[in-house]
Amino acid sequence: VLSGKLEAFGSLDAMTLAGTLRVVSARYTEPFDLDKRMLQVGAGPAAPPRAYDPSGEWLRFDIRFLVDGDARVDNDLVRGQARGELQLTGTLASIGMTGSMAFLPGARGFYRGNEFVLSRAVADFTDRNRLRMVLDVTGEAALKDYRVFLHVYGDLDDLKLQLTSAPALSQQDVITLL
Repeated sequence: VLSGKLEAFGSLDAMTLAGTLRVVSARYTEPFDLDKRMLQVGAGPAAPPRAYDPSGEWLRFDIRFLVDGDARVDNDLVRGQARGELQLTGTLASIGMTGSMAFLPGARGFYRGNEFVLSRAVADFTDRNRLRMVLDVTGEAALKDYRVFLHVYGDLDDLKLQLTSAPALSQQDVITLL
């Protein structure tokens, strides 16, 4: 659910859609499957990249999204409420986004059936001409006699996972513990 104002200006051959929209309510429930995404790294793209189509250059975007309402993620990876500010940019031929979204305190992350209390969960959008997201997520879970610390970071297309524990275990032993 959005509220705000958009306006289109320019000619039919070169139009801009601009304005500010407030995200009053939003839900994202699409599964993420972290293990599968990390295993696909280096295996090549799942689908061929979409060919650039210059006919989509007629419409440009300059839309600001203020995410300050009840925006929630509830999927296999994260459950929690998010806040942030995003800018939709680019054209129909090459949509981009800049800005940042962060989860509020109380967010939970899930990995291999274990629940992690997230201390930081931020998604930065960094490219004005394509959708590129960089994640930085940290959290911890209590498992048996260990505190396990999780850090997922990097470009969405090349995610990295770091697992540590107290008392200290090797990353392979932490994975076995999970």
